This record gives sequence, C-alpha cells and structure tokens, in this order.
Amino acid sequence: MYTSPSSRLSLRARRWSWAPLLAVFALFLGPLPSATAAVYQYWSYWQVVDGAWAFATTGPAEAVPADGAIDGWRFTVADSSGARTPRALPAFDDLCGDTPAKDGTKRVGVVLDFGRIVDGDGTTQPPDPIGTCAQVAPEATGAEVLADAAASTRIEGGLVCAISDYPASGCGGEVPALTAEQQAPDTEVTLTPGTTPTETPAPTTAAPDGADSPDSTGSSDGTSDTSDSESTEDSINWVTILVWAAVAVVVLFAITRFARRRSENV
Repeated sequence: MYTSPSSRLSLRARRWSWAPLLAVFALFLGPLPSATAAVYQYWSYWQVVDGAWAFATTGPAEAVPADGAIDGWRFTVADSSGARTPRALPAFDDLCGDTPAKDGTKRVGVVLDFGRIVDGDGTTQPPDPIGTCAQVAPEATGAEVLADAAASTRIEGGLVCAISDYPASGCGGEVPALTAEQQAPDTEVTLTPGTTPTETPAPTTAAPDGADSPDSTGSSDGTSDTSDSESTEDSINWVTILVWAAVAVVVLFAITRFARRRSENV
C-alpha cells in the first residue's frame, strides 16, 4: 500500500514527539524519595514464655499475668524490625524467692530495663536495670503489676510513657534513623533481686556535648521535629512533580502542533 511522503513525515513527527515527554518524566521521577521505616523511642512490654523473652501480644491493661510469671519492660529505640528485649533473664526464684507466698495474692517477677544512654537522649544516664517481685491481687493486670513494682508510672492515652520518672518527658516520640551506636549489640546485665545489677563490660559513657542523638532535634515533649521537615520536603517534591508535569504537557503540545503544521505544508 502506498504511503504519501506527508503521511510518513506525520508519522515520524508523532513518534518523535513522545521523546521529550519521556525524558521530562524520567527527570522528575528519578529523584523521588524512598520510604523509610519510622523509628520510635518507647517502653516495650515483654513476658517470659518457655524460658525466653517474648514481645507481649496483649497490652498491659488487658494482660493478666499468672502467679509465677515474669513481666519485663525495656526502654528502647527501634524501627518496625522489632524492639530490644530486657538485657537480663532471671529465674522466678531469683526475683521472688525472698517474697513469701500469701493467700489471696499472686507473685509476679518484674524486670525494669531503662536501656542504654544511646536509647534515650544520648546524654542522660538512665537508671540501672532493676529486678523485683510484685505481690498483687490474683486478678491484677500487667499495668497493675508494673505500678506495684515501679516507683512511679506516667501513662498518657493508654501508653506507658515513663517508669520511675524515666524518661522525664516525651511519650513514644519519633526520632531520626537509627545510628550505628543504637544498632550496636546489647551488653548483658546480671540482676540481683531488688538491687541494681553489675554490668560487664563497663557501661557505655555519655555522648559528648553536641553529639547527634535521637532527641537532638526533638521538641520539648520528646517528639522529633524531623516529622515537620519531612512533611515540608514531601510538599516540595510534589510541587516539583506538578511543575515538571505542566512543562511536559506544554512541550508535547508545542511539538505536536509543529509536526502537524509541518505535515500540512508538505
């Protein structure tokens, strides 16, 4: 079948008119930011199951530990890959052996691990981990066991924000990405019931003044200001995309009109 020169020119013009559009889209689609897992500082709740720490699948307000159970709390900084366990796993008798059983009560061993310096603000020395025994009513929940074992608790919106006044502020705040120090393996601690533990090797020293820390850019309530900056950055990215898309449409329209006029004049 015969194809006129003008038709061939028109076909070539249409084909090449898509090239600038594809190039423009490649420019603004290339640098789009990738999603990253959110990182939070919070108190995580654990229970001993079959001789090992297991992340509690029920919140402390609903969980009812049995007599002879062990509850654990660990202040941690972690992403969705999982929180860190308490750094000691004592036996029930180690925690409650000196607390005689009493009718109408239950005994629950409790480990309170306040975490490492790098798990907090990077400069404040956390309290030493504590092992103790809570003797409470048989129907007591995990939250009531904690209240009996700790000097104090601060709870906001059903979330345990502080245990024994640590941390002093904030509640489950989001922080920047995990640092190398925060990702470092834990140092095991040895608990003695009712006393602070001995740690081997020596505890991690506080970060120097000015060093980066999860709360270094955070607000007074312990949350990170990075979420605001990330929102601003996302808005800028979308504005850039829309601008480039508009440019692409204009370029395509101009090329199409030029090719059409060229084919009509041939």
